[in-house]
Amino acid sequence: VRTVSFSPDGRRLAAGVANGDVGVWDVERSKWLWRENKHTKQVRRVEFSPDGHALVSSGQDGIEVDEENGSVRWKASIGDLLTHTTWSPDGSKIIACGHDPALYSIDAATGETVFRFHGHTVGLTECWAHATLDLAISASIDGTVRLWDLATTIDEPISGMEQVLDFDSAAGDNVVLGTPQGVFLRSASNSRQLLDRRLSEKDDIGISAGPGQRALLQIGNRFDVLDISNGSIAYSLALGYSPPQFGLNQSGKRLAALREDGAIEVFDDTGRMTTRLAVPGEKLVTMLFAGESRLLAPSNTGRLHEWDVTSGATLGDVTAHRVTCFLFRFGGDFWTTAQDG
Repeated sequence: VRTVSFSPDGRRLAAGVANGDVGVWDVERSKWLWRENKHTKQVRRVEFSPDGHALVSSGQDGIEVDEENGSVRWKASIGDLLTHTTWSPDGSKIIACGHDPALYSIDAATGETVFRFHGHTVGLTECWAHATLDLAISASIDGTVRLWDLATTIDEPISGMEQVLDFDSAAGDNVVLGTPQGVFLRSASNSRQLLDRRLSEKDDIGISAGPGQRALLQIGNRFDVLDISNGSIAYSLALGYSPPQFGLNQSGKRLAALREDGAIEVFDDTGRMTTRLAVPGEKLVTMLFAGESRLLAPSNTGRLHEWDVTSGATLGDVTAHRVTCFLFRFGGDFWTTAQDG
């Protein structure tokens, strides 16, 4: 399994497999609603439409949109090696990107390409549709992030941010970007500088935007937690190591850092380490916050562990398989994993 996605109501789970299979699983009854071979090569992404009545899947051979019963609405070969597809908020368009430097706007009902947006010089890595407005954001290997108006056929971006070092989506459909000029909050209507600090491409830069009003900026071993409502630094933390993964909880008041040795350290908003999570004989390989205090982490042995980070108490663990991805259903009450094959 290479990609998974919940339906808007959280009752179904779509999965895309390396052999080209796409299927929809009934979460509550624990059975396949349907599973069919939809692509000749591996599936890169699956996503339900906003109303949950259709499913888009993209792979190395193109895009397919299926009805909720699995019947084919349309299939098309678009662009060069698609890596990302997403729906517009009203479900009328599908936004697609890949190794082709163009961003595609596709009619979700017919599969016809509405427009190809140009501006990037090399292939795209990700693209998103704005949650409420007819806008799209694209990111490219050329180091730029661009904002597009999907309602027009004007082949010019609304705005482009050059030399983007790292970025992440933030609250209110904003994007936090790290550039050599500083850290910026980019929205559909404007761009506001959060932190006036010179950054360098030689620095180890990382940005992680939490679900609330805070974002995390990593520069080497130093972390600044930014309040994106006013641009101030909520708190800072200096570690003696550069973690391969880090993240904030829902309020942004706790920071978790995964160490190279497979342990996780949790810090509060004073910079004090409150909890160290480790499993004897195992190495934690990734992690994910669920809400305010729950954290899930799989290990290299195939076990999944869940903790309450406020107390350090183990909430549960289960023997699973070698994990490649996992996610929480809305409210954090359910998670799923995927394994190779």
